Order: sequence, then structure tokens, then C-alpha cells
Amino acid sequence: ITLDPAGGTVEPAALNTDAEGKLSGELPVPERDGYIFKGWFTQSTGGEKVTGDTVFNSNATIFAQWEQGSDVQLVLTASPASLTGGGSVTLSLTGLPEAGTVTVTCDTPSITVTSNENGTYTAVLPNSSGTYTFRAAYHGADGYGDATAECTVSVTAQSSGGGSSSGSKIREAFGFRGTPLRFIIRERKESE
Repeated sequence: ITLDPAGGTVEPAALNTDAEGKLSGELPVPERDGYIFKGWFTQSTGGEKVTGDTVFNSNATIFAQWEQGSDVQLVLTASPASLTGGGSVTLSLTGLPEAGTVTVTCDTPSITVTSNENGTYTAVLPNSSGTYTFRAAYHGADGYGDATAECTVSVTAQSSGGGSSSGSKIREAFGFRGTPLRFIIRERKESE
């Protein structure tokens, strides 16, 4: 039995029937951006819905039928959008329907994005100059199509330590949830 994804993609592209003429195994679910899969049918429009109980007496083609999904307009924002030195960035996502799932990732594999209970996401960026791109990918459900959104955060490296003529030194540390903290340590000279 040949599977026609009707503008989508599907694996495998064909299935075999058993001795009774029924499809062996489960029917695969095809994918098509912006559309919701309605099922496999005996015709490209109309026809009978194919199930595991459908009996085939000869070679045949079954067709995926689709319904256009509702548009999802995601917006991903970072706060702050730029950092001097490393630190924590909070990512907020708007336009997300209640149904479906979303994943937020960074283009740098070593950066972990953590989902927070309040619906935001957090990433800790290193004290290294560069631009980091974050991507939210929504996987549609309940009448919504797939959608993506991106934002970038630029980091300017800051040297740690250093000093001034007064003998002050700046030290950096990271506190709760990667919040950057700065300490100024003044050295006292003992009088002779």
C-alpha cells in the first residue's frame, strides 16, 4: 500500500498487508508545516478513512488529508539583550497557544536553557565576547501550525581583576541563579 503524504513527508512511503488484507503495523503520521493531519483516506479528497481494520484486496494508494492550521505568531525576547561580562539572561515567549509543546535552545550547544515555573526561560552566558542566538520552536496541536521565533544576546568580555593606583581590586562572582555580583576589595597598607 503506497502512502501519498499530499504535500507533506512520511516514513515509510509504503506498507504491507497481512494475510487478511489489513495493514500490518500502525499507520505512520506524516508531517506538513502549517497543517494538521486529519488522517489517511482512500481518495485525495473525500473517500473513506483508512484504519487498521480496513481490508485491501489489491495494491492501492492511500492519501493524507490536511486541514490548514491557525497561524501562531511567536515572539522571543531576551532580558538583557546585551551583557558586559558573563551572566544570566531571561527569555520570555509571547504568542504561545495553550496546546502543543515548545522547546527553547541556544545555537551554542554548551549553553543550557532552563525552563522556569513562571513560563520564562533562563540561560547563563560565559564571560566571553560573542553573539548567542536563542530559538523557540513550537510544535503545533489542536488546530495550530508549527512556529519558530529567535532572538540574540551579545556578550562583551570583561577582564576580571585588575587594579588601580589606590590599590583597589575588582572581583566578580555569581550569586543566586547566576546573577553577577561585584566586590571591590581595598587593600590597606600598614603604617610603619
